[in-house]
Amino acid sequence: MNIQYLFQVTLVACMILISSCTQEKALEIQNNDGKLVINASVDHPMGTTLDANNYNFMPLPYNLGSISNEDKKLPVIILGPASPKNSSIDIQVLGALKVKEKGAIKYYLLGQSIQDNQTLELESFEQFAVQYSSIKSIIGLYLNNQYGLGQSEIIEWRDEAIAMKLIEKLTKSRSQDKTNN
Repeated sequence: MNIQYLFQVTLVACMILISSCTQEKALEIQNNDGKLVINASVDHPMGTTLDANNYNFMPLPYNLGSISNEDKKLPVIILGPASPKNSSIDIQVLGALKVKEKGAIKYYLLGQSIQDNQTLELESFEQFAVQYSSIKSIIGLYLNNQYGLGQSEIIEWRDEAIAMKLIEKLTKSRSQDKTNN
């Protein structure tokens, strides 16, 4: 059996699983029952490709969004149903990823949509890593191969505490930008 075919079938199965689970605002950080919740903008809905001018890879098995200030964006991998491009959704932050892409270090937040039809009822990154290790593996396969062989590599997966530090760093740069103007 062709490994690329197997990989494609696995990605399609994951997209179906996550789909069945189914305007940028100012960054608001909430604490709902001990869960870190933020609002993210969906930049690339699940099932779309990142950019036709880049390496032609498979459709995203998750929504790819971002939180941002005026000049900085922090990408967010959003688990849950496919969301329309440029929509604004609340997500529970589960963790963070450190990825080396084309020689540069990039950080991603990992979160889940908190829409009413969400079926992945996750409380923490640890629960995600244990109960949904197959989804974690598919995210890893996608990120490690999205720009071609050897062009991208996940360095580490981290929990909510590190994710919060990344968000704080972004909000501090936002408040510093405002005080400098």
